[in-house]
Amino acid sequence: MPLLPFFVSSRKRTDMNITISEDQAMDAIVATRPDTELIDQAWYVGRREQVLRQVLATPRASQPATPVGPPRRIRWGLVAAIVALVAAAGLFAQVLVPLGSPGSPQTAQALDRLAAAVPARAVIPDGFYELTVYTESGIAESDSGPHAYATRRSTWTAADGWAWAHQTGDDPAYYIFRPAPKNYDLNAVPADPAVMEAYLRARVMGSSSVEEALFEAVKATLIFTPTPAATRAASIRMLANVPGITVTENTTDPAGRPATKVAFVDDKHRPGIANAIYLDPVTTQIVAELQTQNGQPYYTCIYTERRIVSSLPDDIIKTLGADRIEKSIP
Repeated sequence: MPLLPFFVSSRKRTDMNITISEDQAMDAIVATRPDTELIDQAWYVGRREQVLRQVLATPRASQPATPVGPPRRIRWGLVAAIVALVAAAGLFAQVLVPLGSPGSPQTAQALDRLAAAVPARAVIPDGFYELTVYTESGIAESDSGPHAYATRRSTWTAADGWAWAHQTGDDPAYYIFRPAPKNYDLNAVPADPAVMEAYLRARVMGSSSVEEALFEAVKATLIFTPTPAATRAASIRMLANVPGITVTENTTDPAGRPATKVAFVDDKHRPGIANAIYLDPVTTQIVAELQTQNGQPYYTCIYTERRIVSSLPDDIIKTLGADRIEKSIP
C-alpha cells in the first residue's frame, strides 16, 4: 500500500515529514466528522429558522462599506465564524445560500391553487383511525435480476400517527409503525415554505439529488394523514421553488380518477426517470403514485380505499396488539 507524506508544524521545528498509510489518512479524515446528534443539539430547528430569517431580512445596503477596527482582525474573525459554523453544523452552504432556482409562475400558481384546497379540519378525529388500502406493483432488483412484484396493504392510522398494517401478496406481513421519521416530518418546523426548504435541505438524504429528496419528503408528509392542514399547504407551496417540478391540473390518475398530477424529473442525475404523485383536487390527499422509466411504468401505487373507522379489527389486535410498540411479524 502506498504511503502518504503528512506534514506537521511546531514551534521548535518549522516542519516535520511523517509518512502514514492511506488507511491512517482516511481514519484521520473520518475522525474529524462531527457527530450528527451534537449537530442537531447545537443547530436546532429554531436556531436555523432564526438565522435564515436574519439573513433574508438583512438588506445589502445596510452592510457597512468599510470595516470598523483593524482590518486584519475583522477578516480573521469572519473566517473563524464561517469555519465554526461549518464545523459545528455542516450547514452553511445548504442554509444560507439562496434556496434553489424559482420555478415557473404557472407551476407556482397551480401549486398555490392546490394548497388553497387543503381542508382546514383534522382528517382523523381523536379516538378514531383512518383506514387506507392501496396496491403496489412494480419491478424489483435482486441478485438474480429484475422481477415483478405486487402487494396489497391495509393500514389503520391513529390521530397521533401510530399505524397498524397488514400486507398481503408478495412479502406478506403485519406491522406497527411509529409516526413519520423526524428528519422528514415537517410538523417539526413552522408552516412556512422557506423555513421548510431550509430544514429539509439540511437533513434529507438517500436520493439521487437534494431536489429529488425534497420531492420525496413532501410526498411522505402528504401521505402522513395526521399532518396539520397548514403544514400540508405550506409543503405543497414549497415545491414551487424546487427545479424539476411540473404540475398538470384536470388530469386523471393511473386508475382513471380525476386528479392533479405533481411530477419531478431530474435528467442530470436520473435520466429517463419520472416520479409523480396524483392528488385528489378536492381533498388534496394522494390517490396514486407512479414512477416511469423511459415512459414505461416502473412502480405504481393506487389508493383504493380511505375512510374513518372507530376501532382496530380483531385480527389486527390478536396479531399485533393495541399497544404502541413498533414491530414486524412475517
